[in-house]
Amino acid sequence: MRVLVAVPPGLESIARDELVRLGAAAVDVAHGAVFCDADLPFVYRANLELRSASRVLEVLFHAERGAPDVHAVFASLPWPERLRADRDVLVHVQDAGIDNPDAEREAAALRRVVVDAARIARKATTPDPYAIAIRVHRHRDRLTVALDTSGAPLHRRGWRRSSSHKAPLKENVAAALLIELGVDGSRPFVDPCCGSGTAVIEATYLALDKAPAIHRKKGEFAFEWLRGFDARAWRAVQDAARARRKPAPAHVARGFDVDARAIAEASQHAEHARIGHQVRFATGDLRTVELGPPGDLFANLPYGVRLEDRGRAEALARAVGDRLRTDWASWRAGVLVHTSLLPALGRTPERRLLVKNGALDCVFAIFAPAD
Repeated sequence: MRVLVAVPPGLESIARDELVRLGAAAVDVAHGAVFCDADLPFVYRANLELRSASRVLEVLFHAERGAPDVHAVFASLPWPERLRADRDVLVHVQDAGIDNPDAEREAAALRRVVVDAARIARKATTPDPYAIAIRVHRHRDRLTVALDTSGAPLHRRGWRRSSSHKAPLKENVAAALLIELGVDGSRPFVDPCCGSGTAVIEATYLALDKAPAIHRKKGEFAFEWLRGFDARAWRAVQDAARARRKPAPAHVARGFDVDARAIAEASQHAEHARIGHQVRFATGDLRTVELGPPGDLFANLPYGVRLEDRGRAEALARAVGDRLRTDWASWRAGVLVHTSLLPALGRTPERRLLVKNGALDCVFAIFAPAD
């Protein structure tokens, strides 16, 4: 089957490399997506182990140009072969680059086609928590129709129960940037402004080679509710992932934050992620905190999008830049900032990666350690 892995824009090459390492074939990169050929066990493994992915989709129809009308496509697809009659379906229609006021009405009409074809029992009163999502994406004359095999977005690892941060860094974005930085547990890791602990937890999962979605509960992946689900193959994929887990790294990942409430949340999240004994969190100001022997450093700095936050964001970026030129000069550092704040760091990065963090244009600047 053809598979589409949805990924935040800017992280496609990282997702591609992850898929290649997992053994994917015929890998192609598009904006915000990576395509590959796979079988069902690979779809299970991709959902369980991909760190950078947002969703894994089973492609039912894809045309680069000259696509027929989507209603004709829906009428021709073999819905009963993949959909169970006891699970509801949802249809999402997205038109890239335009606002389609009829998208909701069109999605409802397409859903009726699927419900009738697969003889799905309509859920008249309460929503089906295990409904299968069918995603339609159009761009000019390109059309993709796909089944969502993931269910909840894959950045939701399950350990973040709450956060006082208005917009915490998504787990899959943090993990992808850590991969780009080269974090593998062989060196000390520190996040001097760790917030709710996302990067520290993802760095530890990387060091342990722990599958990011290994703690999802039974039934939380959408593929478990599709016709043809192979429970034995799924169990084998889970067992293989657990068997590959490495022993605790020699270096405990650490996080600091000036906000004691954030540190408390980070500690709770680490416990929920079942690695609380393998990380360290403490209050500390990034402008003065002592980090110890050099290794890998990650920082997601405030973006200063609102006018009242701009001055503070610039001051923090300058402070980080000062430390990167002095007592952090021996660290391999990756700093995520809003694109407008990159000059405030005052140092030219070894390389940079343009990233979309939600709707914001950001840059991940990587600084090589000084000789």
